Amino acid sequence: METPFMTQFKALKIILRYIKGTVDFGLFYGYSNSFELVGYSDNDWAGDMDDRKNTTSFLFSIWETQHSHRVQRSNP
Repeated sequence: METPFMTQFKALKIILRYIKGTVDFGLFYGYSNSFELVGYSDNDWAGDMDDRKNTTSFLFSIWETQHSHRVQRSNP
C-alpha cells in the first residue's frame, strides 16, 4: 500500500503534466461595444421527493451581437 505522500505526489505530477500541455490555451476578450450578457436560470423548490432539496441551475453567456434579442410574451 502506498503512503499518502506518494499518492499525493502522483496526483500532483498528473496535474502539472496537464498544465504543461495546456499552457498555450486561453481565452481572448477583444474590445467591442456590442456585447450582451444573457442569463438563464431554473429553480425547482423542494422538487426532490426523497429529501425535498432544492435544485438550481443557471447559465450566463456573453454574446457579441449586432442587434438586440427581444422576447415577447403572448397570452392565449
